Amino acid sequence: MKNKFSLIVIFIVLVVCTWMVFNKKQYMKTGIEEGVIVWDIISYYTYLPATFIYNDVSLSYAFEENADPVVQGKTWSYKLPNGNRVLKMSMGVAIMCTPAFLVAHSLAPLLGYTANGYTPPYTFSVIASSVLALFFGLLFLRKFLLKYYSDWICTFTLLIIALATNLLWYSTFDAGMSHVFSFCMVSIFLLLIEKWYKKPSYSASILLGLTLGMISLIRPTNCVFVILFLFWGISNKETIKERWALYRRNIVKLITLSIFVLVAWMPQIFYWKYLTGDFFFYSYMDNERFFFMDPKIWSILFGFRKGLFIYTPTMIFAFIGMFMIWKSNKTWALPSAIFLIVNIYVISSWWCWWYGGSLGMRAMIDSYPLLAIGLATFLVWVASLKRKLWKIPLIAIIVLFSFQTIFFTIQYNYQTLHYDSMTRKALMAAFWRVRATDKYYDALKEPDYEEGRAGKREE
Repeated sequence: MKNKFSLIVIFIVLVVCTWMVFNKKQYMKTGIEEGVIVWDIISYYTYLPATFIYNDVSLSYAFEENADPVVQGKTWSYKLPNGNRVLKMSMGVAIMCTPAFLVAHSLAPLLGYTANGYTPPYTFSVIASSVLALFFGLLFLRKFLLKYYSDWICTFTLLIIALATNLLWYSTFDAGMSHVFSFCMVSIFLLLIEKWYKKPSYSASILLGLTLGMISLIRPTNCVFVILFLFWGISNKETIKERWALYRRNIVKLITLSIFVLVAWMPQIFYWKYLTGDFFFYSYMDNERFFFMDPKIWSILFGFRKGLFIYTPTMIFAFIGMFMIWKSNKTWALPSAIFLIVNIYVISSWWCWWYGGSLGMRAMIDSYPLLAIGLATFLVWVASLKRKLWKIPLIAIIVLFSFQTIFFTIQYNYQTLHYDSMTRKALMAAFWRVRATDKYYDALKEPDYEEGRAGKREE
């Protein structure tokens, strides 16, 4: 079998995820503040039972007055002046979870569970959706990477991305969050971009439009991924002229692409219109907004509260590699650079730049398919080194950083890494410890969410 090792490692990842899920049995917990459907996941998920079970997308009766306390406690919504309730999150995650949800809904009575949308078959369906999103995301990412890199480079890249980053946590123990679904769709998006530019067609335009639409519907700020499409292959003035000519020749196909971005958003638009009277509605109503004049770039990359390079140190190699692709892969160099600058700026400008309770900088997970290019490029460079004096220490550092990231995941599971209150002293007190100490707890510093909403966003 050609390129078998990179395929084998994906199935190894699937086995690891399956073992983690069945070992923890999180899907068996269905309390108000425990299990799978908790916190932000409540808002992502509620679309499904509201639509398919209670026929109450306004959340005005079934969820607010239902006698089942589990159902009552599993809603996060804002009450509108007209009496309707609107969900904060967009419905992209719910759409991705729909097939597994419908299977769970049909099986719940047969398995002896109440078909209320919150018993174990339903919670398991959310986890299954997340694990499958990781699986297919890795398959598509593998297909993309093999266009540029060898099977062995692809194998180690996928292994690091899947197991030695916080992506693993959000595919299993925090299943139902948006990030793994974004990871899957962005992996597909990278392939479709190349397909469209190789041969612009109506079918490619439709698929590209639907994929971009889903990426932004899963997480609206991910609309910035359009940058990758617009700047793909541009490296000098000549390529800019060629691009403009290509767009003029394919203007109808570009319009088709745009229309299908809107098609992907139609369910959300109709939902907003039905509940609010407006086709477009800003559903983050607790004074949650961006502060573009005060981006916390250093904090999201190097800060001890949630810094990407602190809690996912393997991403250091990916960013180094993104500088290297200017020589090895100019096709992706400029779009990657522009995207990363814009995306980091947007992420760091959000009022809650630490993104609530999370393992590391979860907002960057959506970019991992693109960063995989940088990681693979860095691994190629390491493999090409002739002098063992440099090569062996670098390999050792890569392995050490990978194990450190995996251990961070273990610590987070045992609550030795706090979800939002980490400091430098707390990290030092918890360093390579599975169990927390008094010194660790004393060093924690809780962020002030109300001041964050007001724009006083502490580092």
